[in-house]
Amino acid sequence: MAVAASQSAPASSLWEALLSEYARGAGCLVELSAPLHAGAQLSAAVDWLKAAQSDRSWVAWIQGEQSSFYPPDLAAAGVDLERLLVARLPESGRAREEDAHARLKAAEILVRSGAWPLIVVDLEGMTPRSLAWQGRLQRLLERHRTTLLVLRRAAAEEASLGPFVALRLELRRAETQETPMGFSWQVLRHKRPSFPLSFAPHFEARNAPAELCLPWHPSLPKEGEALETKASAPPALALFREGLGGGR
Repeated sequence: MAVAASQSAPASSLWEALLSEYARGAGCLVELSAPLHAGAQLSAAVDWLKAAQSDRSWVAWIQGEQSSFYPPDLAAAGVDLERLLVARLPESGRAREEDAHARLKAAEILVRSGAWPLIVVDLEGMTPRSLAWQGRLQRLLERHRTTLLVLRRAAAEEASLGPFVALRLELRRAETQETPMGFSWQVLRHKRPSFPLSFAPHFEARNAPAELCLPWHPSLPKEGEALETKASAPPALALFREGLGGGR
Protein backbone atom coordinates (compact mmCIF):
# COMPACT_ATOMS: atom_id res chain seq x y z
CA MET A 1 0.00 0.00 0.00
CA ALA A 2 1.24 3.50 -0.81
CA VAL A 3 1.78 5.91 2.03
CA ALA A 4 1.85 9.68 2.05
CA ALA A 5 4.48 11.23 -0.18
CA SER A 6 7.71 12.29 1.46
CA GLN A 7 8.45 16.01 1.17
CA SER A 8 12.05 15.71 2.32
CA ALA A 9 13.62 15.56 -1.16
CA PRO A 10 12.60 15.94 -4.82
CA ALA A 11 12.02 12.76 -6.79
CA SER A 12 15.22 13.15 -8.80
CA SER A 13 17.27 13.26 -5.59
CA LEU A 14 15.51 10.13 -4.31
CA TRP A 15 16.10 8.36 -7.61
CA GLU A 16 19.78 9.27 -7.58
CA ALA A 17 20.10 8.11 -3.98
CA LEU A 18 18.42 4.82 -4.86
CA LEU A 19 20.82 4.30 -7.78
CA SER A 20 23.78 5.09 -5.55
CA GLU A 21 22.62 2.49 -3.03
CA TYR A 22 21.60 -0.34 -5.38
CA ALA A 23 22.93 0.04 -8.93
CA ARG A 24 26.55 -0.97 -8.43
CA GLY A 25 27.66 -4.02 -6.48
CA ALA A 26 24.82 -4.10 -3.95
CA GLY A 27 24.83 -7.89 -3.72
CA CYS A 28 21.09 -8.27 -4.18
CA LEU A 29 18.19 -8.95 -6.54
CA VAL A 30 16.16 -5.96 -7.78
CA GLU A 31 12.90 -6.23 -9.75
CA LEU A 32 11.61 -3.48 -12.07
CA SER A 33 7.97 -4.21 -12.89
CA ALA A 34 5.86 -2.53 -15.54
CA PRO A 35 2.23 -3.47 -16.21
CA LEU A 36 2.26 -3.36 -20.00
CA HIS A 37 4.76 -1.35 -22.02
CA ALA A 38 8.52 -1.69 -21.76
CA GLY A 39 9.33 1.97 -22.48
CA ALA A 40 9.45 3.17 -18.87
CA GLN A 41 11.41 0.07 -17.84
CA LEU A 42 14.05 0.65 -20.48
CA SER A 43 14.36 4.33 -19.61
CA ALA A 44 14.86 3.47 -15.94
CA ALA A 45 17.28 0.64 -16.75
CA VAL A 46 19.44 3.08 -18.70
CA ASP A 47 19.90 5.10 -15.51
CA TRP A 48 21.00 1.92 -13.69
CA LEU A 49 23.51 1.12 -16.44
CA LYS A 50 25.00 4.62 -16.32
CA ALA A 51 25.24 4.54 -12.53
CA ALA A 52 27.02 1.18 -12.61
CA GLN A 53 29.42 2.47 -15.28
CA SER A 54 30.34 5.58 -13.31
CA ASP A 55 33.74 4.04 -12.51
CA ARG A 56 34.10 2.56 -16.06
CA SER A 57 32.96 -0.89 -14.96
CA TRP A 58 31.60 -3.45 -17.40
CA VAL A 59 27.86 -4.17 -17.28
CA ALA A 60 25.76 -6.85 -18.98
CA TRP A 61 22.29 -7.08 -20.52
CA ILE A 62 20.66 -10.48 -21.14
CA GLN A 63 17.54 -10.86 -23.28
CA GLY A 64 15.80 -13.08 -25.82
CA GLU A 65 16.61 -12.94 -29.50
CA GLN A 66 13.23 -11.37 -30.29
CA SER A 67 13.53 -8.56 -27.74
CA SER A 68 13.31 -5.04 -29.10
CA PHE A 69 16.50 -3.42 -27.84
CA TYR A 70 18.64 -0.94 -29.76
CA PRO A 71 22.12 -0.17 -28.33
CA PRO A 72 22.62 3.07 -30.35
CA ASP A 73 19.71 4.54 -28.37
CA LEU A 74 21.54 3.61 -25.18
CA ALA A 75 24.69 5.30 -26.45
CA ALA A 76 22.70 8.46 -27.18
CA ALA A 77 21.38 8.33 -23.61
CA GLY A 78 24.91 8.14 -22.17
CA VAL A 79 25.62 4.41 -21.82
CA ASP A 80 29.20 3.38 -22.68
CA LEU A 81 28.77 0.66 -25.31
CA GLU A 82 32.46 -0.20 -25.10
CA ARG A 83 31.75 -1.61 -21.63
CA LEU A 84 28.39 -3.24 -22.28
CA LEU A 85 27.92 -6.94 -23.01
CA VAL A 86 24.63 -7.71 -24.78
CA ALA A 87 23.61 -11.39 -24.85
CA ARG A 88 20.66 -12.43 -27.00
CA LEU A 89 19.62 -15.99 -26.18
CA PRO A 90 17.62 -18.32 -28.44
CA GLU A 91 13.93 -18.61 -27.63
CA SER A 92 12.06 -21.91 -27.66
CA GLY A 93 8.71 -20.30 -28.50
CA ARG A 94 6.29 -22.32 -26.40
CA ALA A 95 8.49 -23.25 -23.42
CA ARG A 96 8.61 -19.82 -21.81
CA GLU A 97 9.50 -21.30 -18.41
CA GLU A 98 12.55 -22.84 -20.05
CA ASP A 99 13.45 -19.52 -21.71
CA ALA A 100 13.25 -17.69 -18.39
CA HIS A 101 15.56 -20.15 -16.67
CA ALA A 102 18.01 -19.98 -19.59
CA ARG A 103 18.35 -16.23 -19.11
CA LEU A 104 18.78 -16.62 -15.36
CA LYS A 105 21.38 -19.35 -15.93
CA ALA A 106 23.29 -16.98 -18.21
CA ALA A 107 23.18 -14.35 -15.45
CA GLU A 108 24.49 -16.90 -12.94
CA ILE A 109 27.46 -17.67 -15.19
CA LEU A 110 28.35 -13.99 -15.33
CA VAL A 111 27.88 -13.47 -11.60
CA ARG A 112 30.27 -16.35 -10.84
CA SER A 113 33.05 -14.54 -12.71
CA GLY A 114 32.91 -11.62 -10.27
CA ALA A 115 33.53 -9.15 -13.11
CA TRP A 116 30.16 -7.41 -13.31
CA PRO A 117 28.78 -4.91 -10.75
CA LEU A 118 25.42 -4.87 -12.59
CA ILE A 119 23.68 -7.47 -14.73
CA VAL A 120 20.30 -6.75 -16.32
CA VAL A 121 17.99 -9.65 -17.26
CA ASP A 122 14.87 -8.94 -19.31
CA LEU A 123 12.32 -11.63 -18.47
CA GLU A 124 9.54 -9.82 -20.34
CA GLY A 125 6.26 -11.43 -19.26
CA MET A 126 7.81 -14.64 -17.93
CA THR A 127 7.81 -15.68 -14.26
CA PRO A 128 9.83 -18.76 -13.30
CA ARG A 129 7.71 -21.07 -11.14
CA SER A 130 10.62 -22.62 -9.27
CA LEU A 131 12.31 -20.49 -6.60
CA ALA A 132 15.43 -22.66 -6.29
CA TRP A 133 17.42 -20.32 -8.54
CA GLN A 134 16.90 -17.37 -6.20
CA GLY A 135 18.64 -18.79 -3.16
CA ARG A 136 21.59 -19.96 -5.22
CA LEU A 137 21.88 -16.65 -7.05
CA GLN A 138 21.47 -14.60 -3.88
CA ARG A 139 24.50 -16.27 -2.31
CA LEU A 140 26.54 -15.57 -5.44
CA LEU A 141 25.36 -11.96 -5.64
CA GLU A 142 26.47 -11.36 -2.06
CA ARG A 143 29.79 -13.12 -2.54
CA HIS A 144 30.69 -11.23 -5.73
CA ARG A 145 28.99 -7.94 -4.83
CA THR A 146 26.79 -7.89 -7.93
CA THR A 147 23.38 -6.31 -8.47
CA LEU A 148 20.99 -8.40 -10.58
CA LEU A 149 18.34 -6.14 -12.12
CA VAL A 150 15.38 -8.10 -13.49
CA LEU A 151 12.91 -6.44 -15.87
CA ARG A 152 9.46 -7.98 -15.75
CA ARG A 153 6.05 -7.21 -17.28
CA ALA A 154 3.80 -7.40 -14.23
CA ALA A 155 1.28 -5.16 -12.51
CA ALA A 156 1.75 -4.02 -8.92
CA GLU A 157 -1.04 -6.36 -7.80
CA GLU A 158 0.86 -9.43 -9.05
CA ALA A 159 3.27 -11.26 -6.79
CA SER A 160 6.96 -10.46 -6.96
CA LEU A 161 9.54 -12.90 -8.31
CA GLY A 162 10.06 -14.30 -4.83
CA PRO A 163 11.27 -13.80 -1.27
CA PHE A 164 14.85 -12.89 -2.19
CA VAL A 165 13.86 -9.70 -4.04
CA ALA A 166 15.43 -6.90 -1.99
CA LEU A 167 13.84 -4.03 -3.92
CA ARG A 168 10.82 -4.02 -6.22
CA LEU A 169 9.72 -0.94 -8.16
CA GLU A 170 6.71 -0.39 -10.39
CA LEU A 171 7.38 1.84 -13.41
CA ARG A 172 4.94 3.63 -15.68
CA ARG A 173 5.21 6.15 -18.47
CA ALA A 174 4.29 9.57 -17.15
CA GLU A 175 3.68 12.90 -18.83
CA THR A 176 2.99 16.40 -17.59
CA GLN A 177 2.44 19.64 -19.47
CA GLU A 178 5.87 20.91 -18.42
CA THR A 179 7.72 17.64 -19.00
CA PRO A 180 6.02 15.60 -21.74
CA MET A 181 8.51 12.74 -21.43
CA GLY A 182 9.34 10.78 -18.30
CA PHE A 183 8.29 7.94 -16.04
CA SER A 184 6.83 7.45 -12.60
CA TRP A 185 8.16 4.94 -10.10
CA GLN A 186 6.81 3.52 -6.89
CA VAL A 187 8.42 1.25 -4.31
CA LEU A 188 6.50 -2.01 -3.85
CA ARG A 189 9.09 -3.78 -1.69
CA HIS A 190 12.13 -2.53 0.18
CA LYS A 191 14.13 -4.73 2.55
CA ARG A 192 16.93 -2.39 3.63
CA PRO A 193 15.78 -0.47 6.71
CA SER A 194 19.14 1.29 6.89
CA PHE A 195 18.28 3.07 3.62
CA PRO A 196 15.06 5.10 4.13
CA LEU A 197 12.83 5.18 1.07
CA SER A 198 9.32 6.53 0.63
CA PHE A 199 6.61 4.21 -0.71
CA ALA A 200 4.84 7.10 -2.47
CA PRO A 201 4.80 7.51 -6.28
CA HIS A 202 7.54 9.71 -7.76
CA PHE A 203 7.99 11.29 -11.18
CA GLU A 204 11.22 11.43 -13.19
CA ALA A 205 11.39 13.96 -16.03
CA ARG A 206 13.37 13.12 -19.15
CA ASN A 207 14.71 15.31 -21.96
CA ALA A 208 14.73 12.32 -24.30
CA PRO A 209 11.91 10.00 -25.33
CA ALA A 210 10.91 7.58 -22.62
CA GLU A 211 10.79 4.69 -25.07
CA LEU A 212 14.21 3.27 -25.88
CA CYS A 213 12.64 0.47 -27.87
CA LEU A 214 13.45 0.13 -31.58
CA PRO A 215 13.96 -2.91 -33.85
CA TRP A 216 17.27 -4.72 -33.48
CA HIS A 217 19.62 -4.00 -36.39
CA PRO A 218 20.84 -7.20 -38.10
CA SER A 219 24.46 -6.03 -38.02
CA LEU A 220 24.49 -5.95 -34.22
CA PRO A 221 25.76 -8.98 -32.24
CA LYS A 222 23.68 -12.07 -31.59
CA GLU A 223 23.56 -14.45 -28.67
CA GLY A 224 26.67 -14.70 -26.52
CA GLU A 225 28.52 -11.98 -28.44
CA ALA A 226 29.87 -8.69 -27.12
CA LEU A 227 29.58 -5.40 -28.96
CA GLU A 228 32.67 -4.81 -31.10
CA THR A 229 34.73 -2.24 -29.25
CA LYS A 230 38.26 -0.94 -28.78
CA ALA A 231 38.26 -2.12 -25.17
CA SER A 232 39.25 -5.68 -24.36
CA ALA A 233 36.46 -7.88 -23.06
CA PRO A 234 36.96 -9.18 -19.51
CA PRO A 235 37.73 -12.87 -18.90
CA ALA A 236 34.08 -13.32 -17.93
CA LEU A 237 33.08 -13.16 -21.60
CA ALA A 238 34.96 -16.37 -22.44
CA LEU A 239 33.42 -18.04 -19.38
CA PHE A 240 29.99 -16.83 -20.46
CA ARG A 241 30.32 -18.28 -23.96
CA GLU A 242 31.62 -21.57 -22.58
CA GLY A 243 28.74 -21.76 -20.14
CA LEU A 244 26.14 -21.12 -22.81
CA GLY A 245 27.56 -23.95 -24.85
CA GLY A 246 27.45 -26.31 -21.91
CA GLY A 247 23.70 -26.53 -21.60
CA ARG A 248 21.46 -25.52 -18.74
